Amino acid sequence: MIKYPLAFIRLLLCIIASLYCAFFGLIRIRFSRKKEIYLKYLSMWGSSCLWFLGYKIDVKGKALPTGTIVMPNHRSYIDIFVVMKYSPSSIVAKKEVGSWPILRWTVKPFRMILVDRKSSKSMIQTMRSIKDNYERGGKVILFPEGTTHVGPDTKKFKPGSFTIAAKTNIPITPIAISYKDPNDAWVGDDYFIPHWFRQLGKFKKQISVRIGEPIVNDNHEVLMEQTKSWLDANLLDMEKQWN
Repeated sequence: MIKYPLAFIRLLLCIIASLYCAFFGLIRIRFSRKKEIYLKYLSMWGSSCLWFLGYKIDVKGKALPTGTIVMPNHRSYIDIFVVMKYSPSSIVAKKEVGSWPILRWTVKPFRMILVDRKSSKSMIQTMRSIKDNYERGGKVILFPEGTTHVGPDTKKFKPGSFTIAAKTNIPITPIAISYKDPNDAWVGDDYFIPHWFRQLGKFKKQISVRIGEPIVNDNHEVLMEQTKSWLDANLLDMEKQWN
């Protein structure tokens, strides 16, 4: 009886947390002399939403503070909260995000990198933005699968980001994210609201997170294979632990 009301309350709390972090984050970014102040609000946003959602999280490993491309596997929209909590960074997102309410105001101040995957020009500009961010000592979050996947391992990776990482010797830090309930994955034609109310009204929810060591290789195919192998091995191991 309480499942759907609880999911509704959690949705409202996450919306409030998003508005709070966006509004006050934009003000602080505008007037603060600290260039990386936006990272504080990204971390606050991810942490508060996960707390409201009631997830118990087990974490192993530690992400590098600067100078890397963070590459998680992609199961659900919840992944964004997880990565922002443990490794707040600029994020590579599809261009449509730039037209979404609230988010469109945060694209520039929170240093989001928008990409049109159908445009080769946009892809080239994205690669340049990743390189520029790295040279400034920053981090970038990029989901190499390009979309969500139920697992248990990862699906085929997009090669573009590995090419620029190999050419510029940018380290890749893989992050494996596994949910105890496989139904927490949001994939295919499932709609957001039904999925939210079906899955996020539960009392007990668990996530396992493993943060790998940085991977560097000047061959983009080898780099992609090394990253995928690490993620797949850890995801399958976590799957065994859940079972």
